[in-house]
Amino acid sequence: MEEGEEKQKEEQNKNGLATYVCFGMLFGVAIGSAWHNVGLGLVLGIAIAYAYYQYKVKSDKKNNNNNELHKE
Repeated sequence: MEEGEEKQKEEQNKNGLATYVCFGMLFGVAIGSAWHNVGLGLVLGIAIAYAYYQYKVKSDKKNNNNNELHKE
């Protein structure tokens, strides 16, 4: 893989993480207000969003590795 492609993919992953964290914060505020504890909701929302992001990145890497093996 070329350096330009690698940097572009890394930048996309950073943007993706920010998107997941933002949605996690929104979800956390909603859950936190229902529980009357917004701080706890924010932390849980961000944690869940980050965990889901990590799961998605790993599954994408696994799929890319499988596709590269089949191309050869």
